[in-house]
Amino acid sequence: MSKVKWAIDNNIELCHSVALAHELSPVRLPDVWRCGAPMPPFYPNLITRSAHQLAQTEIRELKDLLPGGWGVKDSFANLDLGDERFQCVISGAWFCTSLTQWVSPVATSPLKCVPVTSEETFKQWLLAWNSDVAYRVFPKGIWQQHNLLFLFIKAGQDVVGGCLLNTPAQDATRIYDSPVVGLSNWFGDLAAIRWALDQQVSADTTLVGYTDLDEIDALELLGFERLSNLRVWVHTP
Repeated sequence: MSKVKWAIDNNIELCHSVALAHELSPVRLPDVWRCGAPMPPFYPNLITRSAHQLAQTEIRELKDLLPGGWGVKDSFANLDLGDERFQCVISGAWFCTSLTQWVSPVATSPLKCVPVTSEETFKQWLLAWNSDVAYRVFPKGIWQQHNLLFLFIKAGQDVVGGCLLNTPAQDATRIYDSPVVGLSNWFGDLAAIRWALDQQVSADTTLVGYTDLDEIDALELLGFERLSNLRVWVHTP
């Protein structure tokens, strides 16, 4: 499987977990992942898994099911949905890295990964990440899903950043040494996050994810490899 497919399938795993936490019924198909009910903010209702343009039928079916504002993650940036009354809201790129490919700088203060372990620390994580929509995105109790790991990055007692790691459900018991781990929803000092993960995650693990094109240069400086482009479209009826 290619690195791009690793990143796409890992992102699907994350979206699937979030959908289930909202008591929705997402569906995995060979060429797309889809959910026929409104997803929380930032999460699409359809993700393409194939570069072949086979998603149009699924998109038209979802248009009949959903109100405006739902999204399509065009994983290969090869769909033209303007005629279907969609607007491109993100031009981005998939990324990956092996933690053995980057030489960590010497940290000025000891950094550590501190997981969320209670509703109170989960609340603190949500407020640090995005206080405006946090509770609409991540419902109460989602931090207890074993394939998701909400992390603070701390220097001493000070929070300098945070992120969300995810793996496929079958790898949930070994999230730190799973072959592929998703990195998303970061906030704060990205270099500190990368350094702390370097100390925690297995050297054989590959981090994957996506970001918009404005941020990809900063990621490359931290040893992340830019893969292929993607787009996110939002339906505007």
